[in-house]
Amino acid sequence: MKSSFKTSTKDSLINNIQMNKILSIIKITSILIVILMSSCKTKKYSFDPEKTNKAFITFGNGGGITGAKKKYYFTNDGDIYFQEADSIKFFTTIPEKTSTQIFGSYLKLGLDRNILNEPGNRYYFLELKTKDMNHALKWGKNELHNPNIEKLYNILMNLVKQKTENK
Repeated sequence: MKSSFKTSTKDSLINNIQMNKILSIIKITSILIVILMSSCKTKKYSFDPEKTNKAFITFGNGGGITGAKKKYYFTNDGDIYFQEADSIKFFTTIPEKTSTQIFGSYLKLGLDRNILNEPGNRYYFLELKTKDMNHALKWGKNELHNPNIEKLYNILMNLVKQKTENK
């Protein structure tokens, strides 16, 4: 009878040791997972048009019955942000090649040489801001004399529309 008790106690002790090892492994694994997850930093998307060194195009529209305004910021590295009330939120990123083409188009189409500040009840806007330039176009009151303004605006709005539909 004594040998049976000793064997049972010995088995129980071995089981307790094995269980403690398993619990230790689980604890260590959990700690490692928490450390790994906290060290994996995602790209923080923040944008302040007053403080950024990035070139960007602001575009959007406003007015109408509600007076609501949609305002987007498109940076030269392809990030698009959307302004809601007082906060600016990341919206999407487009390929660098597309971004380069759009920024180049503003100048190649000569939009920077246009003077246009004719907002109407419903208005539209484009603005290019770089370290050397701040050029704004606003229209809606009269028909545009330069169709390239509206073409670039529509390209930008279509990027937003495509990304909205794909979300």
